[in-house]
Amino acid sequence: ERVKIWLYAYPPLLGGLLRHVETLALELQRLGEDPLLWVHPSPDLDSWASSLRERGVAVSRGVARSSRDLRALCRLRESLRRERPDIVHFHKGGRYESLLPLWIVSREKAATVVTEHLPFFPSEEGPFRLRWLLRRVQPSASRLLLLGPSWVGPYRELVDYPEERIRLVPPFVRRVSPLPKGERGKRLGFLGEFTSRKGVDRLIEALPLFVAEGYTLTFCGRGALEEELKREGRRYPGRVFVEPFREDVAEFYRKIDLLLLPSLWEGLPLVLLEALSAGIPGAVTPVGVIPDYFRDGEGVYYIRETTPQGLLETVSRALSGGEVPPSLWEENFSPRRVVERVRSVYREIAHGE
Repeated sequence: ERVKIWLYAYPPLLGGLLRHVETLALELQRLGEDPLLWVHPSPDLDSWASSLRERGVAVSRGVARSSRDLRALCRLRESLRRERPDIVHFHKGGRYESLLPLWIVSREKAATVVTEHLPFFPSEEGPFRLRWLLRRVQPSASRLLLLGPSWVGPYRELVDYPEERIRLVPPFVRRVSPLPKGERGKRLGFLGEFTSRKGVDRLIEALPLFVAEGYTLTFCGRGALEEELKREGRRYPGRVFVEPFREDVAEFYRKIDLLLLPSLWEGLPLVLLEALSAGIPGAVTPVGVIPDYFRDGEGVYYIRETTPQGLLETVSRALSGGEVPPSLWEENFSPRRVVERVRSVYREIAHGE
């Protein structure tokens, strides 16, 4: 029997989390399910939401903008009472995100699944009322999906969630068309938010050294450091390129030989998985659950020091390394493998399988 599934995701901008949810919705649809995707009403998501509808995915723009968006929260409650979904699957990108919607869904006796996409322990503790709400509401989730085993202990300590209801499910991405094999050039790339959390300030600091060593750098995205990045990039015409974020990321990967991601903290970045699926290695900081899945030097190269010289040494090591093993993506992060694990969680809740 088909399970009635809602996918609820807060982010107002298209990024890794929403691209993950998009892939999940399309794969569930391919497998005969009929998911409803709840997303933010931000105008920045208009064209993306329209493209999903054109592909047959039902989309509601009813996600609450904040805890004060009482109209949206009331609409959610009314929709729950009218539609009676079997499962509402929340995709969280922050510790306190979606707590009120989760509380409302739980009060209406619908089963809930929560996927935590970003770490919750390195950030500030937050106001007492939010910490109280987190510890009161989050344990009501029927199942908790964590990206890797290293998160289980810290999360149980934070929320006191029953370990028997935790499942480990990594993110997944569709394959980016593999690039022709051959000698790697000196084209470096960054895709994501232009923020200090993503390490863009460290890349800006390292630009003179990279350019002096003959590298070109392509930055694709948006964020708080965009103007500074463009200003510094203009000093190196033909060597540093700053491009707006695009929904079709394949064109970006065709321009690079190595992905750079010196983040302060992460979950398991989709851009890394996409690069690996295309046969492109990644130079990343070993944060989040990245060390749960990758050994240094096997397609993924750890940045131990984020100084300009430390970045340069890691880049040199990565570009002189071997080919990315095809099994890295296929066996661990392909939708056909991982989505079945998500569906098994749904069936476990809905049918007791």
